[in-house]
Amino acid sequence: MKVSVITPMYNCEKFISETIESVLNQTYTNWEMIIIDDCSTDKSKQIVKQYIERDKRIRLIALNENSGAAVARNKGIEVSSGRFIAFLDGDDLWESNKLEKQNTQLNVQVKKQIKGKVDKTFNIMDLKNFLIW
Repeated sequence: MKVSVITPMYNCEKFISETIESVLNQTYTNWEMIIIDDCSTDKSKQIVKQYIERDKRIRLIALNENSGAAVARNKGIEVSSGRFIAFLDGDDLWESNKLEKQNTQLNVQVKKQIKGKVDKTFNIMDLKNFLIW
């Protein structure tokens, strides 16, 4: 199932390339990356646009006013098309197997829940029929 990677971004020109590369390098490939620009004043948007030209799974949404990471994340959820939601900030990195490992663990949890054995240590939230990692 598709994972929507929600990435709020504000003045991340020093980091955003590595952040995007860490998603492009995922072993689990059924994803979309939605980067929400929170009115950056640096070259962050231009860098993201270069990646969009290379990979159509990457999208850029620009907010009209600086509103903070929470608003940016909510906008990303609103426009996402994946069954699962994963958050990645514009200055963070993922190991290449992060989505694959979480997808595997999520499938184990769903099976446990179906059997009535819910593991309370695995944090899954259900929001508008989305599962958020």
